[in-house]
Amino acid sequence: MTDDAQEQTRAAEVIALPSNRFASRMAAAAGFLALQRGEPEGVLWLYEEYGRFVHKTVHRLLGADDAHDDIVQEVFISLMRRARSLQNQDSVPSFVRRVAVSRVIDELRRRGVRRRLFAFSEDQDRFEGTQANPETRDLLRRVFVLLERLKAKDRVAFQLRYVERYSLAEVASACDCSVATATRRIRHARERLRVFAAADPELARLVEAL
Repeated sequence: MTDDAQEQTRAAEVIALPSNRFASRMAAAAGFLALQRGEPEGVLWLYEEYGRFVHKTVHRLLGADDAHDDIVQEVFISLMRRARSLQNQDSVPSFVRRVAVSRVIDELRRRGVRRRLFAFSEDQDRFEGTQANPETRDLLRRVFVLLERLKAKDRVAFQLRYVERYSLAEVASACDCSVATATRRIRHARERLRVFAAADPELARLVEAL
């Protein structure tokens, strides 16, 4: 390729970049408007934009779970029902995060009630498919056993802070509470985990390292 041809190619690429970004913004704006109107195109846009994030959030907070797909579906049903309350497109990411976290908290509360009433035990084989060695899977099981003893709101705030590495402000936003409340939930979770892990030196070291 000649120098002139290379220069023309680079110029075309530079010109195309703003054009592509503009087209992407226009598509997102159209998707948001369709979502507010309750149109199918809006639902499709919402899932394409945030489906991966919701799947990841549910999985990271609950682990591999038989109810995963049902919970994700319920998150999107709730998002669609509440979409008209959105003021602008910029508020969508935090809105999606709050709804996903809220649904996980509700699920944890429901399971807590079920365990207390029926002595129900979660399936401990849910980590068998985890891409890790047996020792790591065993540690994950023991960690989740401890987490399941926490209050739902404390557990989720703790996981968002120390597993997802959210800032305190992000935890507060996701949990729809003040930074002071998020800080209090995280502190309470750590205190309870220290007590629960006292009999297991490996878990105790893990909690203290956080």
